[in-house]
Amino acid sequence: TLWSKIFQGFGSISDRHIQFSFNILLLLYYNQVLGISATSVAIALAISILIDAITDPLVGAFSDRLKSRLGRRHLLMYLGAVPLGVMMFFLFSPPAFLTDSQLVGWLFLSVIGLRLAFTFFHVPWSALAMELSNDYAERTEIVAWRLVSGWIGGVAFSFGMYTFVFAGSEAFPQGQLNPDSYPTFAIFTGLSITCWCLATAHLTRHQIPYLLQPVEPTNFSLLPMLKQVWAAVLNPYYRRVVIAFLTFAAIAGFGGVFDALMNTFFWSLTGEDLRWFGFAIFGAAIGIFLATKLQKHFLKQHILLTAFLINMVLAILKVSLRFLEWVPENGDPMLVWVLVGQEVLQVISATVAMTVFPSMLADLADHQEARTGERQEGVLASVLGFAAKSTSSVGLILGGLMLDHFVEMPAGSANETIDPDVLFRLAIADGIIASLLMLIPISILATYKLTRTEIEDIQKQLQANRQRDVDAVGECQSQVPEPPDLSE
Repeated sequence: TLWSKIFQGFGSISDRHIQFSFNILLLLYYNQVLGISATSVAIALAISILIDAITDPLVGAFSDRLKSRLGRRHLLMYLGAVPLGVMMFFLFSPPAFLTDSQLVGWLFLSVIGLRLAFTFFHVPWSALAMELSNDYAERTEIVAWRLVSGWIGGVAFSFGMYTFVFAGSEAFPQGQLNPDSYPTFAIFTGLSITCWCLATAHLTRHQIPYLLQPVEPTNFSLLPMLKQVWAAVLNPYYRRVVIAFLTFAAIAGFGGVFDALMNTFFWSLTGEDLRWFGFAIFGAAIGIFLATKLQKHFLKQHILLTAFLINMVLAILKVSLRFLEWVPENGDPMLVWVLVGQEVLQVISATVAMTVFPSMLADLADHQEARTGERQEGVLASVLGFAAKSTSSVGLILGGLMLDHFVEMPAGSANETIDPDVLFRLAIADGIIASLLMLIPISILATYKLTRTEIEDIQKQLQANRQRDVDAVGECQSQVPEPPDLSE
């Protein structure tokens, strides 16, 4: 039902809060506010993402075979909700007495804890969305409502943060550089994330009786789970999609790192300016509408490919127009609206991609069942959790190294004047280098050939197989002899 789609989408609001925290604030806070080198932040995150690479598919495999009163997904979603909020609070509220090396350790442990909690919630939550329908078009609609919820909640959240928490002051005109704002941010964000996770888990419980459940008891051994993961890796279509999307996610995170610094130092935007970027929600609405309409006439992979290309061109244009002096100068009120307009266009293309991709994974769940005989939404969905985290982690790793060794951005430079040459290299890294890297996922995705007709044929075959199994069970039961009458 419509309400089921909306309630399932509540989980994406917590995801948007985490993406805002990592992509916009994490490096800015630890590097520019606390004075930790970008390379140190990158190393801490590099180790954490290696752990993610192991835990995400294992949790997905465990969820696929989990047999509980709450089904395969909801128990894990509940378990991840509270620790996720707690670790977010720790991440942005380190004790004031810590040294630089201790701050790096605090960052590392907080990120590890947050990532593990996020895995337990996000992987089964993503798998749940893939299970709600087997219709080629409706699967995209489910993802669309998920993005609607995420964008509305995310925009309201960022607008509130920039307006009330990171408001400018005489000492800090750019409120995002004020260290006193972050403890409040940590408390509110942690509570909000936990509440949204619990809400989506509770409000979708009525779907549990309608979902496929494992026949065998849950197997806690590692070997069967590794076999499940390996079976998914052997799927050639899945490999292509995973590599393409993980590359895209890493590049998006890489660009996100520079976006935060570009907005603060290159474009000289304040928190009051940045809150108007919430108008990008109109771009998200247009992108969701386009994705649901275009899939009726075009293959999903072709839509995704086109969205990647448009996003790349728009990112290059953003800084190129400044180099050509075709945009207003810093401080001109029109500059904010020019950048907001460009953001809306980029969000349209990005939202089309984010709508179509999870729908493609749901189709691959059918293809994988035809290959192996098992439903593996959890394993397939683990790429979504890993991609969401790699968006921030890999991007921050590459961004941190680039900042120290190419841009040469000084740490702890809040309220200081930045050398124009540094700002020029920052713009090149953000607008040119990060954008051209998009050619990698584009070239990989061009080899994906699974069509709508093939998916429909696979679904018909799967339905016939399930009906045959049901008939076989009924026939066996009818052949069981009646017990003798022992009443005498």
